[in-house]
Amino acid sequence: MFSNIKKTAPLYILAVFFISIDRFLKLYFLNTGGEYTVIDKILKLRFVKNTYIAFSIPISPIFVKYLSLIITLFLIYLFIKFIHSSKKRGLVPLFLIILGSSSNILDRFSYGFVIDYIDLSKFAIFNIADSMIFLGVSALIYIQVCHKEDKIFS
Repeated sequence: MFSNIKKTAPLYILAVFFISIDRFLKLYFLNTGGEYTVIDKILKLRFVKNTYIAFSIPISPIFVKYLSLIITLFLIYLFIKFIHSSKKRGLVPLFLIILGSSSNILDRFSYGFVIDYIDLSKFAIFNIADSMIFLGVSALIYIQVCHKEDKIFS
């Protein structure tokens, strides 16, 4: 059991580090409204209110708020269940998703919107929490498809 913790501890620490940076940047841009060009016409850091879900798909903000909460609570349940099972491969991806979605849920319940601040011109506006969710989901899909002997959801 402890050997698995030693292997994954740096990943958990890294995840907490990134969510801390995300929270700091969200509060910074919310309070200052600043805008910074990082790479001309490609990448800006700026405050954007996002009342919808990924890629600004227009769904009722109230529905999104509570659906996000229900999904995150279910993921926390799965995380706890997997801690006590032999299926350890999905713990880090689930942790990434839980932290990222928790940060966005905190925004939704505190402000009524998610604070986005990374603007990739002509592509998307997002935040680090969104990236953590994307990486976690991608890793879970990879594990599910490529590790048939250790499927997370079977």
